[in-house]
Amino acid sequence: MKIPEEVHRTTYSIIIGRILAKYRKALKIDQETIAGKIGIKQPAWSRIERGEVGLDMETLSDVSRIMGCHPVDIINEAESTKANLEIMGIEVLMTRPSQKNNVALALLTGAALTFLMMQIARK
Repeated sequence: MKIPEEVHRTTYSIIIGRILAKYRKALKIDQETIAGKIGIKQPAWSRIERGEVGLDMETLSDVSRIMGCHPVDIINEAESTKANLEIMGIEVLMTRPSQKNNVALALLTGAALTFLMMQIARK
């Protein structure tokens, strides 16, 4: 299976956000609940999961504790995903693009991560 050519870059924040969403869904926690536990509103948590807003270390630590893991687990998974995406020819930007481009980038990242997970599941 070949990855579509238009999927060529993403951001580290989007990768982290997708990982947090995956952990949250695995625990069957809704966005409003996890947002409340770290003292923010659901729309703010949604922006984190979409990669529009980065996390500081304190928030990452709080979220990790709630999800029953360590911050390093999330970072390690993000680094592994980043490496796999780069092998596939997808550039991972360490800074967020402008708001206008962020929605399209998030959609493309979702497609790339879905493709990557399908490939891993086949092995």
